Amino acid sequence: MKRFVKFILPILIFQLFLPGSLVTGKEQSRLKGLCGGVAVDSNGHLRIKELKRLLENNPHVSGVYLAANWKTLEPNEDDYFWGNLDEAVALVKQHNRYYKLKIQPGTSTPDWVYAKGAAPFETKGSNPYRKDTYKKVMRLPIPWDAVYLDEWKDLIQKVGGRYSNDPNCAAVIISGANYQSSESHLPKEPEDREKWDALNYRQHLPEAYEHFFEIYAAAFPRQQLCLHVSVPIRNSDGVMDGIIEKAAAKYPDQLTLQNCQLNGKRDNISLYSYGLIQNYVGKLHLGYQSVAYIGSERQGDTQVSIYNYVRGQGEYWEIWRGNALDPELCEYLVKEIERAREMGAVAYRKELEEQGKQF
Repeated sequence: MKRFVKFILPILIFQLFLPGSLVTGKEQSRLKGLCGGVAVDSNGHLRIKELKRLLENNPHVSGVYLAANWKTLEPNEDDYFWGNLDEAVALVKQHNRYYKLKIQPGTSTPDWVYAKGAAPFETKGSNPYRKDTYKKVMRLPIPWDAVYLDEWKDLIQKVGGRYSNDPNCAAVIISGANYQSSESHLPKEPEDREKWDALNYRQHLPEAYEHFFEIYAAAFPRQQLCLHVSVPIRNSDGVMDGIIEKAAAKYPDQLTLQNCQLNGKRDNISLYSYGLIQNYVGKLHLGYQSVAYIGSERQGDTQVSIYNYVRGQGEYWEIWRGNALDPELCEYLVKEIERAREMGAVAYRKELEEQGKQF
């Protein structure tokens, strides 16, 4: 027995300090490196030619982010259009990359769902960057409505049955309580908040998220379950904090938290979602998405963006489609991220500050 302990103990100690070891209790992340966004056309279909160009010309992108709107995927009840998504998936598999799936409800919910009795929440577009919907009347399902939940569960089961056994399918986004994007935003103008308060959202929204996680975990048992963290209604209500805490306890190996505001205009630690997910460093998988096109004023300095990514211990970085089509930029990002990690975030920031970079 003593000889066994003497032999095995050094091995166990060595394994504890290996990257991705059982110290954190989480499985190795399949979402790694740069993940490229893929554009959709006015009909909500992925642009296959653009995806083909990305995969053929950019070896520095490890995976892609494939999105499908519910109204495009199931325009009529039980009438599915898989062709566009199937074609995109086949291309990704051909080039041996991973893909992350998003099925978008919210304002992309088809009319037949409301016709079956799902309760709508009406609002006006408040994002000036979305010029096609700004100040226009829109509707989305109330996330905890029973009719909506039944139909959403049926759809995700169908999607899971089609793609969850694909080894190239690395992750799926936890959708269900969404507005115009995959982030956990809901309408939050003053008049919207009054309506959510009247609907007792503080109780019902966490309950709805428990259903969403159960639905996705059953449909995608092998994939990372990716939550795009943002403020649903108010960042002071603690709702999202509680949702993540419960999900982290129940799905510690699968749950992946993503901040979608990564930028180089300042130190991102003051941002709600960035700061929140730092509580789970070493416990859950973490990823980031650029807030805008790298090189734009809105995105800010590229190296400061890299600092925020490295300091935040991101496992992957989702970049906008135009950036994903630029292999030279992506090669630079991959190499500079590696350099920043080797230096360490503190030393990297000091170097940038000495160069006059602002934080």
